[in-house]
Amino acid sequence: MISKDCSEIELPADIVKNIEPLTLPLVGRLEGIAVALRSQRKTFPKPSERVFCFRNFRVLWNTACDKLGLGIFDKKTGHYKGLSPHDFRRSAARNLIKAGVSRRDAMKITGHKTEHVFERYNIKTTEDIREALITVGQLSPATVAPIAEKSSTR
Repeated sequence: MISKDCSEIELPADIVKNIEPLTLPLVGRLEGIAVALRSQRKTFPKPSERVFCFRNFRVLWNTACDKLGLGIFDKKTGHYKGLSPHDFRRSAARNLIKAGVSRRDAMKITGHKTEHVFERYNIKTTEDIREALITVGQLSPATVAPIAEKSSTR
């Protein structure tokens, strides 16, 4: 699912939840992944190969997360505690919006078709509320006062 030149991840429709193919360019901070893949291109992966085998995805995911320190996987019991693929999707939704990416572009990147489902992934935290209140508190009183006066005259 890596393009021939290792510049994009190409997710075919049959594995994407909304059944639409998705292409994600490896740019910005992800460019390091593209560079690493190019250096390994002769051995891994071929353009037609997938990074994870979807028949055994859960075990491969759990093993990879265990090795990366993102979870703990006991192969004997099959018990896993740690990050799931959806945790990364939630983080992507939140981080895209916090970075100022338009909702439409963020939804395209995360593969969401509707605002309703996207909002379930764009989770708000107490820290988000704290930052919003600090931002509002930085407005000058002259900006806030005329709005308050208009609403009290109604």
